[in-house]
Amino acid sequence: MSAIWILVAVVHANAWLFPAPIDKDGWGLRIQPLRLCNPLLAQETIGRGGFVVALTNRSDAEREYIPFDVALRCRDLVVTIMQPDGAPKMKLGPQYKAKLLGDRSPVRSWQTKTGEFDFDHLGYGSISTPGVYELRASLKTDEGLAVAPAFKLRVIEPAADAILLSRPIPLEGYEAKWPKEKQERAVIQQIQIGNQTWLFYRQFLSPEKGGQVIKSFRIAE
Repeated sequence: MSAIWILVAVVHANAWLFPAPIDKDGWGLRIQPLRLCNPLLAQETIGRGGFVVALTNRSDAEREYIPFDVALRCRDLVVTIMQPDGAPKMKLGPQYKAKLLGDRSPVRSWQTKTGEFDFDHLGYGSISTPGVYELRASLKTDEGLAVAPAFKLRVIEPAADAILLSRPIPLEGYEAKWPKEKQERAVIQQIQIGNQTWLFYRQFLSPEKGGQVIKSFRIAE
């Protein structure tokens, strides 16, 4: 029985690499977050979170591809977060360079190549308003454009009853002398998300400016 459960676990872990209707020209491109919780909180920091890009050669012959780190810099690999309204999220992109003739690597038939990156490499520091976002990727190849199935990311604002504990962080320095309506506030909060409980640092605008959250940083489970 244990062997069956091990097999099920292996299949489940690799299901994102299985063939999909979007695959064409003998390529299978995939993208998936790493070290990133789903759902996220509004304005949660994601820069240090990572994602993995995978490319599978589904043809019967060896092919060549541009390594992901080079492809990302020369815009042959495009990774985008799409907002709930369908528009791409603005970012400060990486420094681009031209492709070189030697920037190619072989990939055998049915071999998968992977690459890992952090979101701050793309200029993404946080995701702001609640809603459903999509992480998308495309890669130029000699055979055509490989497109990955979109990965959905949910961003939420926690309900009042999900905030189990909230402790203010006292202001220091000259800001502590400002009127309350002008002061930004920061808190440490214990928040339940699904069946997990997380400790967050959260920062809010002053009441004068609306009081909205401007930073959410996940500390620990």
